[in-house]
Amino acid sequence: HRAVGEKVAESLLARGHRRFALITAGDERALMRRNGFVDTVVAAGAKPPDCIITPSPTNLPMGREALGRLVDQGFRGAIFCSSDALALGVMTEAHARGLAIPGEIAVMGFGDFDYAAHTSPPLSSVLVDRQQVGHLVADALLARLDGKKVTPKVTDVGFEVVDRGST
Repeated sequence: HRAVGEKVAESLLARGHRRFALITAGDERALMRRNGFVDTVVAAGAKPPDCIITPSPTNLPMGREALGRLVDQGFRGAIFCSSDALALGVMTEAHARGLAIPGEIAVMGFGDFDYAAHTSPPLSSVLVDRQQVGHLVADALLARLDGKKVTPKVTDVGFEVVDRGST
């Protein structure tokens, strides 16, 4: 998850963004992405990102409310959201306020859900192989049901930063 945050920051920096914010759930994995993102943008010479932490699970209204808070404080720049639901809320609020995406507010989500490629503009996101994750979890559950000892382990299923029109 830390590597995800780092790669998203690198992608946004490469696109010329220099001001950043995070809207993130407070769960362990989302906070690891946050830490990688913050460290990377700061190492590149950018100011530490503004950060809004939301409860889990996240949803579209949380994204709208968080963007409203940022914009009311004068924020314009790139926002990394810990879920596509938050990102869709950010885009919805940006549209409602007449803010240009990606001109004034750039948006990156996480999850690359089916709707991401069909928003206006298409949502940039991080693709994780959810099907592979599901299979790994199912295998572990079945092994446990068979009475086998299942030791927790971390399995890297990889990820891809999918840059679309919102960034």
